[in-house]
Amino acid sequence: MGGYAAIRFDGWAGAHAAFPLSPQFSIDPKRVPFETRWTHDARRVRFVHEDDTRAVPMAVVVYDPLITADARHVELLRELTNVVDVRLPCSGHPSTGYLADLGLLYDP
Repeated sequence: MGGYAAIRFDGWAGAHAAFPLSPQFSIDPKRVPFETRWTHDARRVRFVHEDDTRAVPMAVVVYDPLITADARHVELLRELTNVVDVRLPCSGHPSTGYLADLGLLYDP
């Protein structure tokens, strides 16, 4: 959930942009009733900081638009910040593996 945190809270640290890969808007079932991938985890979380955010002004968001849940999360993120879309159809969730396979993510 690093992309989630980068978008929602990095403004507190003075960041101007985030580069999240397949980010979630939230896993709180009250905010995203369509999200079922994290149901078990969501039951264990107290969502005390979701309204106390200082989102970054811009997020360059990499995601697979063919995964309906991911696309819906991105649409909700537009309420928090200016989203620049990097749509990678058929890259899956998360899109990280696809980028690594292309040689675009590596550990030097």
